[in-house]
Formats: sequence, structure tokens, C-alpha cells
Amino acid sequence: MDQLRLLKLQGDRVPAATEIVFIKPEEQSGGPCPVIYLSTDAARMLREVRHIGTGKTELIGAMYEELPAPKPKKRRQALQEREK
Repeated sequence: MDQLRLLKLQGDRVPAATEIVFIKPEEQSGGPCPVIYLSTDAARMLREVRHIGTGKTELIGAMYEELPAPKPKKRRQALQEREK
């Protein structure tokens, strides 16, 4: 995983906009094996972050971020409050 990200930062073997995501088996619903997702779709939202090991700018997408989704009930409450 780290080697792929370093190749991405070099930009000659792996495109700079490639999203590389590693999902452990315990984080999957029913998956027995670890999974690496590679996404190169141009229609993804990306943001720049600084890679700590190299100091270079790296593009990451939403799959890489580990942000929890809002609970449906709280989302409905927020939408109802906006409508008032």
C-alpha cells in the first residue's frame, strides 16, 4: 500500500489522480480478505494533502477519507430544521 502511494507521488508509473484505498477484512461486511481499491475515474472530488513522509502534495478522494456518514434520523432532523 505504501509503495503504491509512493509510486503515485512520483507520477511516472501511477497517475497522480489515482485513489488508492486499503480496506481491512474486519472493516468489510462479510469480506474474508483485505481489499485494495484503485480508482482513476476523472469525475471524482479530490483534494490536496501533504504527504508527511515526502512533503509532496498528494491528491486524495472521498473513498480514502474515513469520515462517518450522518445517521439517517439526524439527517432528517437537520433537513426539517432547514425547511422552517
